[in-house]
Amino acid sequence: EHFSGSELAVSTVLGGGLGYLGGKLSPFIRNIFKRSNVSAGPFLPQGSPLPPRTFTGADDLVTKTANQLESAFPNSVKGVEQLVTSGRNALTDFDIVLDDIVIEVTKGGGKGKMNQIVNRLIPNTSKEVVLFAPKVKGSVERKLTEAGVKVFKDSEKLIEYVGQTVASKNTGGAVGSTLNTAAEQATNE
Repeated sequence: EHFSGSELAVSTVLGGGLGYLGGKLSPFIRNIFKRSNVSAGPFLPQGSPLPPRTFTGADDLVTKTANQLESAFPNSVKGVEQLVTSGRNALTDFDIVLDDIVIEVTKGGGKGKMNQIVNRLIPNTSKEVVLFAPKVKGSVERKLTEAGVKVFKDSEKLIEYVGQTVASKNTGGAVGSTLNTAAEQATNE
């Protein structure tokens, strides 16, 4: 059995809370469609969890990284390319926002990232700020590390770190062995 387009529409109209229980179509909504003889559609098998959210943005590395994190840890990404303002003035943007971490992402060598992270990102959040920069220059990495900012060149290491943070928060500090599997799956996508 599959959800039909109208099943998805009705469950959305009902606000998700009535329509979905734990990411699955509720029995109440499922019975409505069985009685109305709605034909099966090619969307999702009945009872399937909802697919992971996907993000789009102006920067393809930010988008790819956010989607890898979301795939590994569903609902962990709280925002992508969020503008930070003071009144009407734009101060900076947070590339990827998680519960406890802001991830700054750059494709380049990191020129200007020390200033941006230390003077604009850190003062505007209570969250930990980390840098994901596959091509970061050694001098930039050293300066940021000396300032207490974690720098990741490899998405797998970033995903592993985020996984430890997510697991630590969810289990009160105990980190499970399933993190490596989730990190490996996300980096292979």
